[in-house]
Amino acid sequence: MEPDDRVRWLAFSTLVLTAIVAGCERDDPPAVDTNVPPQTFITQGPDLSPDPRNPVNLFYRAHLFWRGEDADGKVEGFRIAVDDTFEASHWTYTTSTDSIFRFRVAEIGPMEHLFLIRAVDNLGKQDPTPDTLRFEAFTSSPPTVDLVEIIADMPTLGRRESLGIGDTVEVFSDVTWIWTGDDEDGEVVSWTSQFDSDEPVAHVRSDTTRTVGSLAAGPHTLTVTAIDDAGAVSRDPGRFTVVSNFDPKTVLDRSSVVAKLPRPWVSNDDTLEVRDIVGDPEAPPDTIPLGSTISMCWSSTDIDPPGLPDRFQYFFTSQVQGQVRAPDTCASPTDPLALSSVLGSPGGVFLVRGIDIYNNVEGHPDTLRLFINFRPEVWWVTSDTTVTTGLARFEFDGDDQDSDPAGLEFDWNIDGQVVIDPVPLPPGQRFADFFFESQDVGVHEIVVNSFDPAGSDLPSAPATLVVTVVPSGRAAP
Repeated sequence: MEPDDRVRWLAFSTLVLTAIVAGCERDDPPAVDTNVPPQTFITQGPDLSPDPRNPVNLFYRAHLFWRGEDADGKVEGFRIAVDDTFEASHWTYTTSTDSIFRFRVAEIGPMEHLFLIRAVDNLGKQDPTPDTLRFEAFTSSPPTVDLVEIIADMPTLGRRESLGIGDTVEVFSDVTWIWTGDDEDGEVVSWTSQFDSDEPVAHVRSDTTRTVGSLAAGPHTLTVTAIDDAGAVSRDPGRFTVVSNFDPKTVLDRSSVVAKLPRPWVSNDDTLEVRDIVGDPEAPPDTIPLGSTISMCWSSTDIDPPGLPDRFQYFFTSQVQGQVRAPDTCASPTDPLALSSVLGSPGGVFLVRGIDIYNNVEGHPDTLRLFINFRPEVWWVTSDTTVTTGLARFEFDGDDQDSDPAGLEFDWNIDGQVVIDPVPLPPGQRFADFFFESQDVGVHEIVVNSFDPAGSDLPSAPATLVVTVVPSGRAAP
């Protein structure tokens, strides 16, 4: 290559290399974002609390308003979130500038919420600092539950409708509960029902019935809770109880009741026998002898299962006297039904109640109102009622139907002033001595009472003697 050609080639190569190097070192200028993000404003809602630890209250169903501004375009819509903002799916898009919200409340009391809203402009840019509202949502009235009726399909009695709380059904009945409810500040959206201690069952709003089949013996409760559109639940759930298993029904045969008491103090073979013990609940209690043995018969039925109760139990007030297995329906005088002195002398109630195979005890048995212990008697033997001043003796005597009269005690008073407290006086020593002085001349009233060995709780009817005291030496008229 000629020298001139080499110079021209070198110059050309240098120029190309310089252009290449210059092209590699040049950078494009940075892109400039001229789209200003929009701004968001909540225009209607509760005033914010200056203390974030003490948020304001807001009724759970709230109508909120907002607006957006965009300096270099226009706001196309808004994105809204409540509470959880970490997931993009929790944000919802709307073009509205207001909406009615139903915020959840706690099962009891208010619940804290954070409401967030950010504007979106016509180029899709979002407000990087959304407007917020922190508050506690409350409900003024929790939902309520009311019973409509209980329906039972019973093995023996068939279908029974319009049953209420506490009613009784047969054992192994199929029972259906129907309820309703209301919410004063919203609406009920669902229910839960729980039978006894089973797991709760969820119900949709329109499902207000539940049926449980073959109820075992005993009380059963369906507890129903309402849930409203705020998530509040009933503070007082509906508790609807039925009792499965009817009581046995026992009726005493009044004509069969007999009380017997041996009285050896009368003779070796003497027995006091008392009948016609009707036990009229409107009349005073019938009296039976102290320490007597009582016998009676009764009739009894049981619906579930049909027939006689499994056994019977005898009572006098709180004293259990014995038990008899079915099918016996009588208590003979040899059964342990003696009403002895350990029961004292008050009145009480004698009853027989049935107990079925499920150990269900008859709750309202037939009863006999009884009074144990006949009152003793006392009378004046003295017939002379006019005496002179000085020593005077007045004789009396007494008896008792159901205890040895030899053990009677007596007391007496004159003109209401007690002379002596109850003392035992055997026959032949039953008299009261009085010494009348001149100042005692006039009319006096002497009263004597007798008491049987059961004690002073049951005195006799008093015997009264009116005496006239005249001066000594004056003949009685």
